[in-house]
Amino acid sequence: MKNSAPMLIHPHYLAHKRGRDAMKATLETISARAPRHMQEAVYGDGYMRMGGVAIMPVFGAMMKGGGYPDQSEMRGAMKALKADVDVKCVLKIFDSPGGSVAGTADYAEAISSLGKPTIAYCEDMCASAAYWGASCCDKIYANSTAFVGSIGVISWLTDATKYYEDAGIKEIPITTGKFKAAGDPSQPATEETIEYMQSKIDAIYEQFVSTVAKRRGISKAKIKEMNAAVFVGEDAVSNGLVDGICSLDDCFDMAAKIANRWNPSKTKAMIESLEIEAALCGM
Repeated sequence: MKNSAPMLIHPHYLAHKRGRDAMKATLETISARAPRHMQEAVYGDGYMRMGGVAIMPVFGAMMKGGGYPDQSEMRGAMKALKADVDVKCVLKIFDSPGGSVAGTADYAEAISSLGKPTIAYCEDMCASAAYWGASCCDKIYANSTAFVGSIGVISWLTDATKYYEDAGIKEIPITTGKFKAAGDPSQPATEETIEYMQSKIDAIYEQFVSTVAKRRGISKAKIKEMNAAVFVGEDAVSNGLVDGICSLDDCFDMAAKIANRWNPSKTKAMIESLEIEAALCGM
């Protein structure tokens, strides 16, 4: 199980299954199962606020400009959260296999620069691009069966020259540079082209690894030794990807306690106090 690759799950399935309607339905479910807080749910731009806690789900494949979750729209939602003076703490619930590289780094940076205590909760799956975003939260918790990790980048280079040849088709790209047609399936995937494409993937991977290393305090070497594997439950904790295993209700309780004591002038201290709140919640 540890070595399973969540990105092998076809992303379009989750994208269709969990769209905007599912997001709102999930928020309503969360609202209904937290009556003890006696807080009326208020809906904002891509999030729901209960008292001082803003809840933002990230469900399904993350695709820039393609439905929900859309990295650009979620980045806009982070700006709205930052401007909302009634939001004292943010709880981001992830259930995603990852998604496109496009938009992910900017979305992660928007989380890092929020300036308010932010908690990530991994509900069943938080992998690849989703974990890139989650790693920028101040703390990460998960349920006991969540798939977490897949710190890596994947792309495909298709060589369909045999298909074109059998069909009697010959495409000749007219370019201004030898790499302009790199990745064109009608052209042979030469060693030079493969090396060129690999260098682009490596550059993005380094950004991903650097972000996780900085935000989670894990060495780059250790992250690379994970080989983009996913980890479940306590394995995710022991590898430093998650801070603890708990229920979503416990995570909300912790966020509510933080929100009740949040002081804009003491953001750093409040973020550090998440350790204390985690202990109080039995995590």
